[in-house]
Amino acid sequence: MESRTSVPLCLPSNFRWNQRNAAIEVQENEPRGNITVCPEGLKLLQSIQEDNVVVVCITGPARTGKSYFLSQIEEGASFKVSHTTTAETTGIWISVAPTLLTVNGKVARLVLLDVEGLGSTSTVDQGGSTEKWDMKVFTLCALFSSYLIYNSRNVPTVDDLDKLGFIAQFRSFIYGHSAPTTVEGSPEDIQVDIAPYFMWLIRDTLLQPQVDGKDCSWEKYITSSVLSVNDDGVKNRRNAIKKAICTTFRHFDAYGLPPPSVKLEVVRNLSLPEHRAEINPEFLKGIQDVKEKVLSLSQVKKILGCYPTGDQLATYVSECVKSVNKGLDKLSVPNTLDSLIELRLNDSFHQATQKYDKCIQKLKLPVLTRVAKRFHHDASKEAQEELFQLLSPTFDDDTRAIWSEKLTTALEKKYDNLKEKNLSESRKQCENVAAELTKTYLTAKTDTLKKNCFKDVVAKEAILREYSSKAKGPLVNEVKAKLKERIQHRINDVSSAIIQASLKTVDEMYARGENKVKREMPFEEHILEAKYKQIVTSCSNLFIRKCEGCYQFHEKLSCLKKDLRDRFDTLQNHNDTCSQDECEKTMKALKMKDFDAILNMAKDASYSHLIDAKEKIITKYDQAAVGPAKDKVKRNYMEKIDEQLSRAQGIISLAAFEEAEKELKEYLDLVEKRDPLETEKETSQYETKCTNIRKTYEGRCCGIDTTVASVYKTKLSKLEGRNRTKFVTLQKRRSEDFCRKLMEKLIRENLTPLLDDVQFLADFTKAKEHILKLYNEQAKGPSSEDIQREYLVKIDRDIDIGQQQRVLKGCKLAADAALELAKLSSQFGGNPAKIAAGSAAFIQLAKDAMNK
Repeated sequence: MESRTSVPLCLPSNFRWNQRNAAIEVQENEPRGNITVCPEGLKLLQSIQEDNVVVVCITGPARTGKSYFLSQIEEGASFKVSHTTTAETTGIWISVAPTLLTVNGKVARLVLLDVEGLGSTSTVDQGGSTEKWDMKVFTLCALFSSYLIYNSRNVPTVDDLDKLGFIAQFRSFIYGHSAPTTVEGSPEDIQVDIAPYFMWLIRDTLLQPQVDGKDCSWEKYITSSVLSVNDDGVKNRRNAIKKAICTTFRHFDAYGLPPPSVKLEVVRNLSLPEHRAEINPEFLKGIQDVKEKVLSLSQVKKILGCYPTGDQLATYVSECVKSVNKGLDKLSVPNTLDSLIELRLNDSFHQATQKYDKCIQKLKLPVLTRVAKRFHHDASKEAQEELFQLLSPTFDDDTRAIWSEKLTTALEKKYDNLKEKNLSESRKQCENVAAELTKTYLTAKTDTLKKNCFKDVVAKEAILREYSSKAKGPLVNEVKAKLKERIQHRINDVSSAIIQASLKTVDEMYARGENKVKREMPFEEHILEAKYKQIVTSCSNLFIRKCEGCYQFHEKLSCLKKDLRDRFDTLQNHNDTCSQDECEKTMKALKMKDFDAILNMAKDASYSHLIDAKEKIITKYDQAAVGPAKDKVKRNYMEKIDEQLSRAQGIISLAAFEEAEKELKEYLDLVEKRDPLETEKETSQYETKCTNIRKTYEGRCCGIDTTVASVYKTKLSKLEGRNRTKFVTLQKRRSEDFCRKLMEKLIRENLTPLLDDVQFLADFTKAKEHILKLYNEQAKGPSSEDIQREYLVKIDRDIDIGQQQRVLKGCKLAADAALELAKLSSQFGGNPAKIAAGSAAFIQLAKDAMNK
């Protein structure tokens, strides 16, 4: 799209656009009550056939530089500006940028709308109300745009809110009185996606915005100061306006621009290149910042879930203007769009079905059902893609899903019609091919049917092959079956003679093969079956080669095969007789040699020897025996052998038990004759012996039936229990005798001499400890501790008696000492000190003797 200047989109009803002069003209005799849509602006929107649109609109008080600012948003889009008291812009003007934008993954065209100044003295409607006219214009701006800029001059105050009263009215028109407090938090409201983003652009300001004495952004200043709601509980107009500004739009922002220049000449000619160098750099930077912010936040225009193209937006504009002209209190955006959306959806649906029809036209009927189904699938896929491409830029996912389902249903009906047509064409084409082939082939080939081989099969197959190559569509097999029946009826009359001659030849071939096989018998059953199968196959192949295609061919072939199977019974019986004789002879010889010889010595043999002999017989027999009687003879002789094994089980079990009983008795006799050993060692030897005896028993009885084996195993277990008791008793008795003799010997050698002499210096305790040490070193068997406890009592009793004897002997010594003292006292002349000293010496001597 080429760069262009702006044209009017909407004009007051008393203005006209003169395309030749590219200017608007006032109609002096007409009132300015309604808004009309200018065809030139509408054509500009309609030229955007495929792209979505981003609509940036600027409004605000008159003479605040709106047109100049909007011309700076995008190169190639320009609006007329002037610097007089008379407003340059009347109504709503449109310009389309030449370049495309990418917004949230969607390619879109930037559309700029310049709106006449609000509150202008020249915008009075037929009712004489500027405010009512401003409300109409602002309502259209908000409905058309996706980003709305409110342009005003100087720092706004609460008094400026009175000029924005139409925003509260607009909110009431769009959302009603029960609208949510915040638009962004209410995505389910049907009008939410209609509301644009909103920026309050403040022009010619030199002041730095502050809140609570701190620098801040214009957005924070406006929301914190200008738009803060007085919480005094009183409803008033200003609070309603503040709430409307905060809750009507999807996003709120504010930005400030300094004056463009201090020179009046520069301000009046900002758009002229020669004055650009004199423009305030801060103003140019601010313009660039605002432009970037606007473009970065701009969204693709969305209306009730749809993303309209410019062409669709043109219809929406026309409908909105009609609705606003009827009265703002009757404004209904959903009803305004109903016809537009339905028309667009039906048109897209129609184009998608046309795409399907175009694809299906490439299919040349008749075809196989799977081919038709594949074409239907591919055509449906292309139709669905066409529908998606048509709806994707405009409608949301839910709408696309609903119409995709409708398209699927419609295409299935088309496919049903296609299948019916395909069946009809297939039937017609297949029957024509069958009629032509019957006429060409079948009549010419019937004269050859009386030959020895049923040569018509060649003609039949040729007909069918050619039919299969020419026939088309889903009814190929159905018509082919009828063609086969037609062919068969023509050739049935010559089939009987060929079949009879072939059966006679088959009988002769089978007899020759059977005689040859009988001379070589016996055979294994599978070998006999293979040889028989070879004969039967040769016979069957001969019959098939000569008779295939004949009337009742398969029935006759089935009867032939049954007859040949019956003959196989005779062949089998002969083979069974030969096999029985050979196998009986082989088995008798093997049993006599390998089994009966061992069975005769069953008392001295192990059961495993008999089992091994049985297995040996089986192995040799399996290698030597031949024929179907092999298993039968084997089973018969195995039954006889098993009976003999059953009898041998009792004989071998009893012999093994008696042998074990004998060995245990001999071992106990040996144990009784020898000296006792350490209990653990002797018990280990005994258990080892028992284990070896049991292993020997189990080795001989391995494989014997559990019923028989369990009887003798129980007897063996009881025998081991009785012998174990005998062994324990014997071990204890031998240990008791040995330990008693040992203890008496040690007492006799180490304690008795000390007790007999009543030695004062003898240490009975050491003698006791010595005895116990030697006893513990030499004692053996399980009774060692019992004997030790028994003799400890006796030793302690003997020591007590010895201690008493030692006391008595000490007393005697003391008496003797007293007598000696008396004698000494007479010798020393009765000196008391010497007598006392001598007495003390004797008394101490007596005490020492007693203590020891």
